[in-house]
Amino acid sequence: MRGEKRILIIEPEETQRHGLAVALAGQDRRILESANPSNGLVKVSNERVDFVLTEIRFPSEDGLTALSRLINRVHPSRIVVIAASLDDHICDALSHLGIQHIFEKPVSEEQIEMIQQFINQI
Repeated sequence: MRGEKRILIIEPEETQRHGLAVALAGQDRRILESANPSNGLVKVSNERVDFVLTEIRFPSEDGLTALSRLINRVHPSRIVVIAASLDDHICDALSHLGIQHIFEKPVSEEQIEMIQQFINQI
């Protein structure tokens, strides 16, 4: 066993955040939750985070700007973006930041399985 994996979920909707936390929970995992990017960045600054799932659209913050700060602490290959709506501009910006894993809401069971595999590879 390689030790506990710390997963941060940054999602403004409490129900969705909790649902993802339950879906990704495991014996070797610690789930951290944040309702906004600012709080998520604080968590990443204060403790080790191995993997991040994040929404890109937030009511009071620019998710792309926050994501650009987040990738200074967590490699883009360890970040999954889950967004309510995606357009070409956002997809291009995410690609430019090096984000490879992008899913549109609602997240399916198959996508959760894929995210589980990403986590297991770290």
